[in-house]
Amino acid sequence: MEPEVQVASLKGRYVEGRLVDVLMQRRERSDAARTACLAAYGFSCIVCQVNLKSRYAGLPVEVIHVHHEEALSDSEGEREFDPVATMKPVCPNCHAVIHTRTPPYSIEEVRRMVSSYT
Repeated sequence: MEPEVQVASLKGRYVEGRLVDVLMQRRERSDAARTACLAAYGFSCIVCQVNLKSRYAGLPVEVIHVHHEEALSDSEGEREFDPVATMKPVCPNCHAVIHTRTPPYSIEEVRRMVSSYT
């Protein structure tokens, strides 16, 4: 979840960018698990099938998120898991849609949303 952004209106002008110190905890992600997931599924979104490197000509890197179908926030601490069984590659747009509610939408639910649009 993104931090709240403070925006002040001054006579029709908007000001943002003030630096704020924040103390927080975050869960560490495993680069090896991400690599294993992408080795199994590739770099196309499992929901909408877009491959952003192909879509944006000249993009020098693959752009893809990996979604944990078993939310890390549901665990008490460190856990062992199978990244191929529990992680899926999703584009940033589909990933944002998945997390627009709590609990998150399933990949199948978002896939149905996408297919009902096309």
